[in-house]
Amino acid sequence: METTLTLISTIATAISTVVAAVALLLALRKYHERVKAEHADRMFDLLMRIRKDSDTVEFFRKIDFSEGDWYGDSFTNSEFEKTVDNALLQFEHIMYLKEQELLTEDEFSNYQYEIDKIVDNKDVQKYFFNLYHYCDRVKLPFKFEKLMKYGIEKHYIDKDIYNKESKNYGEKQLNF
Repeated sequence: METTLTLISTIATAISTVVAAVALLLALRKYHERVKAEHADRMFDLLMRIRKDSDTVEFFRKIDFSEGDWYGDSFTNSEFEKTVDNALLQFEHIMYLKEQELLTEDEFSNYQYEIDKIVDNKDVQKYFFNLYHYCDRVKLPFKFEKLMKYGIEKHYIDKDIYNKESKNYGEKQLNF
């Protein structure tokens, strides 16, 4: 009789373990589906924010339609500088997400056209050059480091951007 109770107890324990394991697997599957859906929502929100943001739209109008040279004496402390900074910071954040592997290559491809246009733009490169060397002089972090490194890796920006004596980036605009 005792062996029958032991056998029944063992079978009951085994069944409860299997049921618990199945329940755990189902819960993990639901959790994974929810995380994927939340991630997709965040990626869509980010994409829409960039596409609808007035600063980004204005900035890309200047880049896409080559509305003259915009980086020069009148740029510093202008409203357009704030517009450019806001737009660039959004794409710097995307580069951060990519660096942290929070964006897949496929997700990054949604932004690659704009990022390539940014780092290939001569006025952006002049701005990066001046701001990088100014930040270096005053010992502040350069806020567009990831974009600049991407531009160098993709050969849009020459490595001589780190040389403050370089003449490839126009006249010096900031005090460095």
